[in-house]
Amino acid sequence: MISVISNGLQGRIEALSQGRSRVIENGHTVILGWNDQVFTIVEELCRANNNQTNGCIVIMGDENKSLMEQQVRERVPGISHTRIVCRTGSPMDVSSLAILSLASAKSIIILSPDNDDPDADVLKMVLAIKRAPVSPGTKYHIVAQLRNSINSTIAQVVGGDEVEWLLTEDIVAKVVAQTCHKSGLSLIYTDLMDFSGDEIYFFTHPDLEGKTFGEILNLFEKNAVMGIQKLGQAPQLNPPMGTLIEDGDQIFLIAEDDDMIYLSGEPVDITDPAAIQNNNEVSENIETVLVLGWNRHVAKILRELDNYLGTGSKYPGDRQY
Repeated sequence: MISVISNGLQGRIEALSQGRSRVIENGHTVILGWNDQVFTIVEELCRANNNQTNGCIVIMGDENKSLMEQQVRERVPGISHTRIVCRTGSPMDVSSLAILSLASAKSIIILSPDNDDPDADVLKMVLAIKRAPVSPGTKYHIVAQLRNSINSTIAQVVGGDEVEWLLTEDIVAKVVAQTCHKSGLSLIYTDLMDFSGDEIYFFTHPDLEGKTFGEILNLFEKNAVMGIQKLGQAPQLNPPMGTLIEDGDQIFLIAEDDDMIYLSGEPVDITDPAAIQNNNEVSENIETVLVLGWNRHVAKILRELDNYLGTGSKYPGDRQY
């Protein structure tokens, strides 16, 4: 009897050390995949959880559990309000995903692996998640990366309305082109996209229903309203002022945190008419852009620059825009 108990305990301890035990969490964030992007994502999620009392991030990769935990501790300093749980396994294996309690997760992040066909592996991970046995009516909130826009059609079919696909290479190309054209724009992007300053949040409130977009702009003294997302539609940045807010619609705005959105009962006079100028003249400057190096992003960057540069602009060489 002692031998049986001892062997059972030893096997259980080994399973725990190997990262194969079941995760017992609720409302956690799951990260599938392991690469250098993990540390930036974990750092930002920890910042976002600073106003939470029981935040948890679960990471599954093909590395050893202890090694992953050690690297997270070394490369993500200041983790205080969030627990980091690592598990070893293949994100494309249904049995491995079963230990992550995906059905009760707040969101699932799928990282693009560093191999010759990363999009195929990402699609396999999504299929594995949707094949996992869960209660009827369970709906996931998945954010996944795609490298090649040619795969976006099949990705929409595979993911349905449960996956938000990020075409990372297209986004990088646009950001590079825009920040190249406008000095200082990178600081604005950084401030809006990380969780260290103000961020963009979606917000809904019964008092907004029945009002137009123009009527709600001055109802937020400490927040800046950017646009609206109609139910079942893509977000609209700065829609027409007469756009009606209906049941199920959300607005998105800039706020310091998700618990620092302040809706006023009466309009707040925060507009300075003297600062508004009508200038219909837009000058197109002929510019020369120097591109150092060459990779698969260059063509997308040049196409994006074409939207901003004046006629006759060029990069060093014989080809003009």
